[in-house]
Amino acid sequence: MEDLIPIYSILIGTAPVFVACVVGIVMAGVYWSRARKSALLMLVACVLQVLLLVAHSVMSGWYIPHLMHEGTSSAIQVLATSWALVSSLLHAIALGLMIWAAFSGRHHAPPPP
Repeated sequence: MEDLIPIYSILIGTAPVFVACVVGIVMAGVYWSRARKSALLMLVACVLQVLLLVAHSVMSGWYIPHLMHEGTSSAIQVLATSWALVSSLLHAIALGLMIWAAFSGRHHAPPPP
């Protein structure tokens, strides 16, 4: 259980983003019948963000520290760099899905008279 304390401390640090994602998931459920496409995009983006928050906490709080005791520094550096690149790409995808959700289903404005 003591091994999980760093994971909890990282999750507490990301609590505002986690709460925002939970609110996004709830709002997607509330607006599902009125804006299905936008709600689906928001739901996927928020679930992806929550999974990334948990994965980042596990990587930073448990996996990398345990790897430091067993692995070489070059292997740790490659893993940390790879994880940073992959998680950044996935965060960008989630943000893109949220932007798409915000503008999905909008109609073109009529031309001015």
